Amino acid sequence: MKHAEHDEYAEASAQRELAEDGGIAEQGMEIVRRDGCVVIRGEVESEHRRDLIAQRVAAHFPHCEVRNDIVVVRVGRPMEAEELA
Repeated sequence: MKHAEHDEYAEASAQRELAEDGGIAEQGMEIVRRDGCVVIRGEVESEHRRDLIAQRVAAHFPHCEVRNDIVVVRVGRPMEAEELA
């Protein structure tokens, strides 16, 4: 894993790690760096996953504040059967 304070490719590197890591395999995360702060946005199924993603992203930006705006979305069985036309 590459760590660089001013690496212009750090966002892409962090996103690639999230997508390629078998324990995470998350492709829907948005990582944006502005004025020394990194913001992570997206949706996941659990608090544990949200925290794990934030830890991985923070490792790519050791000198930045990381703001975790990931939303936990509960996934459950549908209440009714879906009818297809």
